[in-house]
Parts: sequence; C-alpha cells; structure tokens
Amino acid sequence: MAIDIEGFFKKNKKLIIICCIGFIIIAGGIIGYKYYTGYRDGRAYALLGKGVRLYIAVGDSKTGNLKNVKKSIIMLHQLKTKYKGTKAEIIANFYLGSDYLLLRKYKKAIIYFKKYTLREPIPHKNNISYLAYSNIVTAELYQKNDLKAVSYLKKMTKINDVKLKEYAMLEEASIYTMIGKPKEAIAVYKKMLENDAMTKNRGHIENLIQLNSKR
Repeated sequence: MAIDIEGFFKKNKKLIIICCIGFIIIAGGIIGYKYYTGYRDGRAYALLGKGVRLYIAVGDSKTGNLKNVKKSIIMLHQLKTKYKGTKAEIIANFYLGSDYLLLRKYKKAIIYFKKYTLREPIPHKNNISYLAYSNIVTAELYQKNDLKAVSYLKKMTKINDVKLKEYAMLEEASIYTMIGKPKEAIAVYKKMLENDAMTKNRGHIENLIQLNSKR
C-alpha cells in the first residue's frame, strides 16, 4: 500500500506549520538560555576576578592596604546579589570569608567559609574546601573556640591527600594537648601510626605519644 505523502501534507498543513513554529520557538529558547547563561557566568567570573585581585593586593607592599579588602567585599557582595546561583557566586563566599578574616571579623568570616563548604563539603583537588576548613580553624582558634576548631580539622582529614591529612591530624592532636586532653591526642597519634603512608617519621609520633602519656 503506497503512502500518499503529498495528500498527508495537504491534509495536515496547519498542524505541521504549528509544529514547526513550536520547534523553532523551543530551539530558539534553548539557544537563548545557553547564551544568557554563558554571558551571565562570564560576567560573574569577571567580577569575581576583580574582587580576588583586590584581596591579593593586600599582600603587595606597594598597593596593599585594608581599603582594598573593603573594596573587595563590596564587589563580591555585588556578585552574590546579581549572579546568584553561578559557580563564581559560590567561590565568592570563600573570598568574602578571606576578606573578613583579614579584617579580624572572625564570626563573619566563618559564616562565608561555611557557605562555601556547604556547597563543597568534601575537600578535593577541584575545590578549595580544604583551605576553607583551614581558615575556619584559624578563625575559631582566634576566638578561643578550640573544640570547634578540632571539629573542622576532622573534616579536613577527609581529603584524599596523605600529606594534608597528616597535617590536619597533627594540628588536631596538638590542640588536644594544648587544652589538657592528652588521651584524645594519643588516640589521634595512634590512628596516624595505623597508616604506613601517613608519616615517614614514625619515631617522632611515638615520642609525642610518650610525652602525652606523662601528662
């Protein structure tokens, strides 16, 4: 049985035209959305770059001053308002935390570092969560919140990097020693010794265990 293609098109001409128009509208919408998203991401990253450069400039002996930090904060807040939901907006939380840390506004710094780690909770080579946790630890220690600092050092040990994990565990144990909790410090050191790749200087760890045993 032959199919009458010409007859089919004549009979369904309006439906076919409507479908074609609909397809064009949908395709145009997708292309337009992708263009808008790309444009938005580009603008967000440009603003992030400016904010980060102002933050970095603080370490430059020629241009470094706290005015740059405050300008950076203003710029990064603008980014968060205008480009909410972009990857740049997520990263902006880390640099806002860093800015507030330089200003010694520790509570505000922690708020923004936490906003970053909420989106990137596991330290990985493709994010800066390890640095965010490390900065939270610094801010908590400045506020004498030693046990809170320890809780974030524990999160830092989730990273898949032996050297960084070793650093975090050594810091955790040293805080326990500092605040008079030698048993907790010993437990951390013993856990380190269970991992052959954790430290090449096992004698040093064993000495730390002995020192804490005498406390």
